[in-house]
Amino acid sequence: MHGFILAAGFGKRMGAYTDNCPKPLLEIDGIKLLDYSLYLLEKWKIEKKIINTHYLSERIEEYFSNFTLVEIQISREKEILGTGGGIYTALQKFWSDLGLLEKFLVINPDTILFPLDEFHPDFPILFPDSLSHLYLKPIEDGKSYTTLFLKEGRVFFHNVESSIPCYYIGLSLFKLKAFTNRNYQANMNFELGSLWRQLSDEGLLTGEFYNGDAIDIGEKEFYEKLKEQTDFFRGRKSDIFSKLNSLKKIINNS
Repeated sequence: MHGFILAAGFGKRMGAYTDNCPKPLLEIDGIKLLDYSLYLLEKWKIEKKIINTHYLSERIEEYFSNFTLVEIQISREKEILGTGGGIYTALQKFWSDLGLLEKFLVINPDTILFPLDEFHPDFPILFPDSLSHLYLKPIEDGKSYTTLFLKEGRVFFHNVESSIPCYYIGLSLFKLKAFTNRNYQANMNFELGSLWRQLSDEGLLTGEFYNGDAIDIGEKEFYEKLKEQTDFFRGRKSDIFSKLNSLKKIINNS
């Protein structure tokens, strides 16, 4: 399976923190957000990684040049393409390299996930018709997330009787068929939300609650609550650094 890291955005909700630094390179407890996404993909045994860049793209590309022992394909966007457009354009760009790829995972670096060992990034067998599967959390009071509704594994954008209000945590699965046979073109700007609405109307959008912590740091106030913490990763830091260092070609000049 391939993994797609969304990293092209301007990070405007982060205020001055992203004036000279792309949001994926911001740090918590000494770990860059992009590092943690890469760490998760490695833990989940995602062999090939695709990442899209736009805002301060050279900073992200330069940083990834250190990771010489892992396959990372970079899709630089001349114009910002939105979450959906960025993914679709990258898929078109690397289509010949994808072979018989049927499904892939998408992760947003501005949510920190602490996954459980039993988490497996694959489509649930109960929903063979699903074209996209979302990982969700119950909606919390006072939060401004787009409210979704989960009922018996199906996701809706409107309230359905006996459904549970929830929100998307920035982790999802797709099949290529979700993007094909639609009016999309490479370099077209569109958001995943519009695609998910279509899939939901067609009964092809599914989801489940994420059995772990999902900590949103996509806004300035959320980030500021965490950025000074020195024990945020609670014992995971050594494993993270070990895993990341194993992906780099270390040159000993001594």
